[in-house]
Amino acid sequence: MFGRLLSLTAVCLTTTVATADLVNPLDPSWSGEATATRYEWNSFSQAVGAPNFPDSPFDTGAQLFNFGEGAMIAGSGNIYNPAAGLNIHVYGSGPIGQAVLNFATGGTEFNYDNVRLFVSDGGANNDMLFASGEERNREAAGGFGGENVTMAYSWDVDVAFEITEWGFFFGSDAAHSSLDAVRVDINSVPAPGAILALGLCGVARRRRN
Repeated sequence: MFGRLLSLTAVCLTTTVATADLVNPLDPSWSGEATATRYEWNSFSQAVGAPNFPDSPFDTGAQLFNFGEGAMIAGSGNIYNPAAGLNIHVYGSGPIGQAVLNFATGGTEFNYDNVRLFVSDGGANNDMLFASGEERNREAAGGFGGENVTMAYSWDVDVAFEITEWGFFFGSDAAHSSLDAVRVDINSVPAPGAILALGLCGVARRRRN
């Protein structure tokens, strides 16, 4: 009986978790270019272990998962975990030269220093790339308290192999955290500085030869 009451209470409480859509997200200068792709999630349908496909617009080119056990979908459409943290993975395929990740959260704050971009050639070559976060918005939240926060991270990707697969990893370490929205922008071509560096490396190699 106690377990049933606890479960009912948790479900009712999750409906009060405040929604915190992306506020003032970082919009890269290359957004809208022919080489750019955007994936966006404004609500979720799968709480644990199953894919959430982008909904703005609907697209199967990327998938978002939460692997934090005990999570549920709140009445607001957030992924909310009353018992532990969230472990968010966003997977996709294709080349990456530049990337921007925006996400909005509520309740217990995420671990902002452990946001990573994983890149791979689909074989033995891979790399894990970290980035510093930029806080884009912070405001008071209802429900369990805390604050609604929008964070942005950007990468200029420069690796020595051709990228065919990628993933963004981020999450929280404690209970009562809520993921409200995610936006991923991918530019398939490198930043101009990376292109220049590659060109200079090519010249150096030719000279050594």
